[in-house]
Amino acid sequence: MGGEVWFKVDRANPAEVETINGVPMDTGKIRDNLSRCAALATTWVQTCWFALDGIAPDAAARDAYCALLAPVASRLAGVHLYGLARPSMQPAAPRLQRLDADDMDKFAAEIQEKTGIRVSVSP
Repeated sequence: MGGEVWFKVDRANPAEVETINGVPMDTGKIRDNLSRCAALATTWVQTCWFALDGIAPDAAARDAYCALLAPVASRLAGVHLYGLARPSMQPAAPRLQRLDADDMDKFAAEIQEKTGIRVSVSP
């Protein structure tokens, strides 16, 4: 029908996925679902990138994210990388903090460098 899918991936490390999204999910299952989706429709990965308890995602979190996307990179339309634009309504809202635009741009460049995927940033 010519539509597109926005496939939500906020983190790639299983423990972080459970903490952030409240669901147990392994990386293989996320990758398999993303691969299936990209085979069926134009697919963007939508990612909210933020600090938790004052701690920004570290190099291991960034590497895991890029490693998750790399195998399906050629089939993705891109990544919509965004930050916290308004107060969250989630119970964990007091634990979430916005990253500055420079941090977001650096991560976007890292994604592009490691995976070749184009990234649209909305800090």
